[in-house]
Amino acid sequence: MSQYRNGGFISLLIRNGLACLGKSDDDDDDNDNAEESLPDATGSNASPSPSSMIWRKGQKPHSLPASTSTNTSLDHHGERLGQSHRHSRHYSISSFNAVAGSSEPSPQSASYYAQTSAYDCLSQPTDQPSNAFPAERDHYRLGPLKGVPQTFSDASYTSDLQEACLIRYFVERLAHWFDSTDRDRHFALTVPGRAMFCPVLRYALYTASAGHMRQALKCRNNINGTVIFDGIPLPGLSEDSAIRYHNICISYLIEISKDPNEDYNEDVLTAATILRFYEQIDAPSIGTDTEAYLKAVQFIVHTQNNDSFYAAQTIHGPTHDTNIHSSPAISLRHSACLIALRQEIWSAFLHQRPVRLPISPKNDYNAFPTTCDFIWANRILVWCADLLNFTFDSHTNTKYPTQASRLEKWNSLKAFETHWNNHKPLSYKPIYYVAPEPEKGSYFPTIWLMNDSQVVAEQHMELARILLAVSNPGMQRLGAGAGALNRGLEAELRAITRRVIGLGLGNRAGPPALVTSAVGISICGEYFDDPGEREALVRFLVELEFEHAWPTSAIVAALRSAWAS
Repeated sequence: MSQYRNGGFISLLIRNGLACLGKSDDDDDDNDNAEESLPDATGSNASPSPSSMIWRKGQKPHSLPASTSTNTSLDHHGERLGQSHRHSRHYSISSFNAVAGSSEPSPQSASYYAQTSAYDCLSQPTDQPSNAFPAERDHYRLGPLKGVPQTFSDASYTSDLQEACLIRYFVERLAHWFDSTDRDRHFALTVPGRAMFCPVLRYALYTASAGHMRQALKCRNNINGTVIFDGIPLPGLSEDSAIRYHNICISYLIEISKDPNEDYNEDVLTAATILRFYEQIDAPSIGTDTEAYLKAVQFIVHTQNNDSFYAAQTIHGPTHDTNIHSSPAISLRHSACLIALRQEIWSAFLHQRPVRLPISPKNDYNAFPTTCDFIWANRILVWCADLLNFTFDSHTNTKYPTQASRLEKWNSLKAFETHWNNHKPLSYKPIYYVAPEPEKGSYFPTIWLMNDSQVVAEQHMELARILLAVSNPGMQRLGAGAGALNRGLEAELRAITRRVIGLGLGNRAGPPALVTSAVGISICGEYFDDPGEREALVRFLVELEFEHAWPTSAIVAALRSAWAS
């Protein structure tokens, strides 16, 4: 795979990852080659059916509804989108295809947008603002950031209030979504500074902020309202603004694909993880989660042919980059890879498939040296990914052809949980704990931990326990006594889910913890029988969507359907 490190890598990224942004849902069956060209770390290209491994009463709730999107595109000036976008949004890259094969700037190319201000391109009714962003070139080259000033200046980066608010919104409201397992807080402290001199990052940041702001209004039944940030009304931030920022970002990615000398770049990887966040919160608008940017991230990581990104023994990563403008930014790259892993784990759980990132095959979970909370959290994420592969990879039975070999592998994974239970760091002791009291309407435990990384670690330990429970090769699934074992399994899954939710509720300031709780509900919620507890699950999901604009309506609908069957 190392041959993709030179010219053509980004072109392949566009074709294999972002190309599906322009694929209509009717083409899904005819255009699976893009997916097939990106093998997952386990060698499986298809999501295997887990029915042979999970005992269930009925169909597992799905995280998202079937797609109902329609394909639309920008007009000739890249300024307005089709009217159907206002109701059923669909990511489109098709109108940018000419850019990759032409040396002349098109109306959709980065060089076209470089000739006008961002506000102009977004059809804002204001004069072109002056700003201190570096002059942009017809061709956006990778490598060291260009335009970084050598001396201080009082000139602001932008005089555009909307853009300034989007940057602040990302720093204050969204960076926390990414930095929960990052001791150096790259997305709060490094990414915004680099974005001032990197258009791909800047427009990815604008896209995520604009998309989340508008989605928050939708979740509060105020879809036509005006976004207000810190008391500042932003009337120009319309329903389509995020799509326009998003398409400008894509145009830069395609400009990058024309550079014959381009190489792997942490800014592209970081932008892809930010756009993946936008893709997740925007899923209800387009009808389905296409995982397009997840595929792009997978492709970028695979081209490095380096499994040390996800090796438990080296997960601590490099030292922090001393200069946020340095290139290569090794610690930023490492941080983006870990965020990509967490995003991938969420999707793998929801879609019941293996992880498609290169988890090291040499991970040894027998013992680990003492370390900080952040590294423990990332070790647990790697272990959880390994368990997902063992549980859902269609090649598991080929790799471990006998029950004895499967049981040996399962025991090696189980050993890490045993080690964690027996030698958990003292820092993970809850500062406050209250057991559930269902008779008082309190269905979930109260669990307060010290920091976000501890919550991520404990929640993913619990999710992994679900996998250990359902993938146990030694569990009897048929015959005398199987029914009692299955009922016991259901009770275990309910107990795990309660703890996952309790950890999320005890860390309300950390949205990723609440989303992880929703993942647990999505995969195990159907096993809850008590009417009061069921409504508590629904209430949790509804509040998550209302407070944090994370889509949960489809999960609620799927659960109600499962409970009614």
